[in-house]
Amino acid sequence: MRWLYRIGALAGALLIPISAFLATGTPEASAATLGSPAPGGICAGDSCLNAWGGGPFVNAYTGGTPNSNDDFDILGPQPNGNVVIAFLPGSGTWNGYCVGDAYNESGEARVSLDPCGNNGQGAGWGTQFEWIQGNGSNGCPSGYSAFYNRHWGGYLGPQQSGVNGSPFYLNKSGKVCFDV
Repeated sequence: MRWLYRIGALAGALLIPISAFLATGTPEASAATLGSPAPGGICAGDSCLNAWGGGPFVNAYTGGTPNSNDDFDILGPQPNGNVVIAFLPGSGTWNGYCVGDAYNESGEARVSLDPCGNNGQGAGWGTQFEWIQGNGSNGCPSGYSAFYNRHWGGYLGPQQSGVNGSPFYLNKSGKVCFDV
């Protein structure tokens, strides 16, 4: 009987983030809705978002070989115009959580995984981003994007580019262009 409760809890944990996303409606076909087209995840140069050890902290992975800890997707735009960057490896404690303030503390700009929320409601600190898609004249080349953090007023980026294990932060002063 106990296994039945566990299966129900697992199904609920998987369906709640999916239903929250679907409840926001279907954006127009011209809007970019889901992204992680680069094999191995969302990367700024050779520094890819990686839920180190499965989470909660998000550090740079420079190993080149994709793994499940690199499985991040851009979800949105939400009705409020923002996007979230969700960790969606399919299983694990942090599956379905989003890039945000470390331990969901509003004064900690280091990245960890926090509740995604729905259209900003119930979202963890620092999980709401403006997705700036590069066009060659806005600081990122075409095919690349920057993520402006609404809470911090800065950009998502690694502390040190190209250094394996370097933490990501939400308050970089300049645009960091990601291959998405």
